[in-house]
Amino acid sequence: YPDADAACLQALQINGDDADARYAKACCDALQNRTDDAFENLSLAIQHSTGIIERAKHEPDLEALKSDRRFQDLLAG
Repeated sequence: YPDADAACLQALQINGDDADARYAKACCDALQNRTDDAFENLSLAIQHSTGIIERAKHEPDLEALKSDRRFQDLLAG
């Protein structure tokens, strides 16, 4: 996932408030078992766009996070 990770970081350097880039970074982090980073980026994505919550519920790339209580807490708002 290094190419996707680099693309996300580049997008975030341009606009750190980009919810889609934060969400994509959270997915990259989750797929690489960087759980804390994934939660941080997912939280920021949700702060910038509450529509991210619905996407996250059905996102297979976030599967590794779904058993963690923090995931449910984030989706509950």
